[in-house]
Amino acid sequence: MQAEEKWIKDRFGREDHFRVPDGYFANFSSSLMQKLPEVASVAPPRHISLWQRYGVAVSAVAASAILAICLTLGRTSISPSPAALATIHTTETSDVDQMADYTMIDNDDMYAYMSMAE
Repeated sequence: MQAEEKWIKDRFGREDHFRVPDGYFANFSSSLMQKLPEVASVAPPRHISLWQRYGVAVSAVAASAILAICLTLGRTSISPSPAALATIHTTETSDVDQMADYTMIDNDDMYAYMSMAE
C-alpha cells in the first residue's frame, strides 16, 4: 500500500486536481433559481361529501364487528380431527422440506444458524 501511494505521488504530485472554479458559489443560488421551473398553482382541497364520510364510518364499524365476531368464534373449543391434524402437520413439514431443498440447507447449516441466533 505504501509503495502504491508513493508511486501515485511521484507520478502525479501532491497537487489537488479537484477544484471548484473561482467564483462558482458567488452566484450559485441565483443561477440555480433561474434554472428551476415556475411553481404551478396548487389544486384546491377536494370536497368530501357527507355520504362519503358516512361510508367510511360504516365500513369501519362493519370491519370492527367482523373482527369481534371472528375473535369470539376463535375462543370456542373446536378441536380439529386427528386426520386434519395429520394433514396440517404433513403440509407444514413438506413445505419446510421443499424450502430446505431449494435453498440447499442441511441439518448442520440449520444448527449453525440457530446457534448464532442465541
